[in-house]
Amino acid sequence: MAVMQHLVGIRRLVGSLVTAGALVSCTATRPSPVPSTVTSSTPPSTATPAVSPTTSSTMSVAARTYLDTALNIMQTGAVNRAKLNWPAIRQRALDIASGAVTASDTHSAIAWAVGELDVNGHSRFVPLPVGTTTPLLPLGPSQLPSGKLLPGRIGYVALPGVEDFADQYQAAGAAVIRTLQAGHPDGWILDLRSDAGGAVWPMLGGIQPLLGSGPIGSFVSPPAPASVVRVTPTELTQGGQVAIRIPVAAQQGASTDPVVVLTGPTTASAGEFAAIVFRGRPCTTSMGSATTGVPTANAPFQLSDGATLILTTGFDADRTGHVYPDTPIKPDIEVGTNYNATWNQADPTIRAATQWLNLHRDCKPVAKQMR
Repeated sequence: MAVMQHLVGIRRLVGSLVTAGALVSCTATRPSPVPSTVTSSTPPSTATPAVSPTTSSTMSVAARTYLDTALNIMQTGAVNRAKLNWPAIRQRALDIASGAVTASDTHSAIAWAVGELDVNGHSRFVPLPVGTTTPLLPLGPSQLPSGKLLPGRIGYVALPGVEDFADQYQAAGAAVIRTLQAGHPDGWILDLRSDAGGAVWPMLGGIQPLLGSGPIGSFVSPPAPASVVRVTPTELTQGGQVAIRIPVAAQQGASTDPVVVLTGPTTASAGEFAAIVFRGRPCTTSMGSATTGVPTANAPFQLSDGATLILTTGFDADRTGHVYPDTPIKPDIEVGTNYNATWNQADPTIRAATQWLNLHRDCKPVAKQMR
């Protein structure tokens, strides 16, 4: 199975023609350009586009082939494929694209079908951008992992979402962990309240020591077997394939210190998987408020004209094997007021996390993991 990726949008695409199954991954060996991702709070419209009564009832062979290819990818690859009446979907898409001559003439039909397939907005259709693309700048400090050693020797790490520059993001996360470990923390707070998603592997690669060892989660795409994510000091793998490597300078053994994971309504997609992999970790709890509710894995499928289908292809599961539906994930301990991921002495979630860690400094790691 190809390595899955969490995506919430796309600005820059890689690949060629129709690549159903050639899923993008962020690796540290020789990374392909990582698809840029953007977070949108507005899901794609599921309204049926109007069909002009004057549109010809025929389509060119090229347009029909293009539309059929896109619909085939959706019907065979999307995790929610069994919920739709595909003969009806195909007929309506043909009606919408009636008279199409070129591939782009079918885009409205494809966008409508994607909206019917995934009403939560995690799947989407992205036509090829028109015109030139503005070069991307390296990530600024607010876009990178940050940290602080809190009173009582507690390591605080905040992870924002990540779009591009996976290597820079992963290296920053690893540097934060190394710096805080020099202070010999007795526990950790992992703040995902501003993690709106994007590429999950640099997130996990940067905090590798906190993840533990062995299986930490999986992606589930029925009827296929679960694709298990495993971590070692040198790499993270998914389904036996390397998802991301840990640079030699950042390689460390697994920490058994207690961890509190903070989540909130902005925590989405890859941010939700980053929270899920800590479910079932020994001496670990979660606090804050419920997440966005899209704990699913997406894969990009590029079509022949450069447009891309971004489809939800799997559900997230934690290290115990529990699968999470595409609904908000509640923390173990809900804390009413939830500041936006910037450490502050007045933040009640930080205070609650600190109190929990102070009570669990002597926690012994004992937990059942998936095989």
